Amino acid sequence: MIKKILNDKNIHLYISIIVIVIFTIAYAITVNNYSHAFSNDSVISLYESKMRYISKTAEFYGMQNKDLFKDKSSVYITVDDLITKGYLTADEDGNIYNPEDKTKLLNDFKIRITMENETVIAKILH
Repeated sequence: MIKKILNDKNIHLYISIIVIVIFTIAYAITVNNYSHAFSNDSVISLYESKMRYISKTAEFYGMQNKDLFKDKSSVYITVDDLITKGYLTADEDGNIYNPEDKTKLLNDFKIRITMENETVIAKILH
């Protein structure tokens, strides 16, 4: 029986089909293990990324406005202050939304900007 299969004219077709099936199974397993497009982790990382961006923007704002630290080492601003001063871009209504929940605004989040040894550090206080 094996000799009959090996002598068959369509042996290349059979081998090709087997190889395609094996690669398809391997691809499906790999994509399933490494795809995070529909997981909640991507939403959380979007939130963390947005918070990091706001924090770095606040630090940049502090470096650009060192006169804020004449009398004190820390100042408090909101995300809305960064929007109105042109440091952050918001939607057409002037709002920045939480990527986890599109109904929650980030505009009222407070940010503490501290200057220590000519280094500006920003912390979002929620």
